[in-house]
Amino acid sequence: RKNNTLKDYTDVAGTLGITHFWVFSATDLTTNLRIARHPHGPTLHFRVLRYTLSSDLRASQARPTPLSKSLHLQNPPPLR
Repeated sequence: RKNNTLKDYTDVAGTLGITHFWVFSATDLTTNLRIARHPHGPTLHFRVLRYTLSSDLRASQARPTPLSKSLHLQNPPPLR
């Protein structure tokens, strides 16, 4: 299948030890952020009023570091 759905991710979340999902959704009028705790936790809903693309942030930096040298991209996030 070409596209995965949220249900596909929640099905494998337990085996991979994933506890939180950050889901962005966009309509013509607004952008929303939903933070959900898996499997039985609360779900928080936020309306995103403003955002900046990472490419725009890099362009505004005096000395941007290449993405390949960014520390947060070299190592996977710690999982408990």
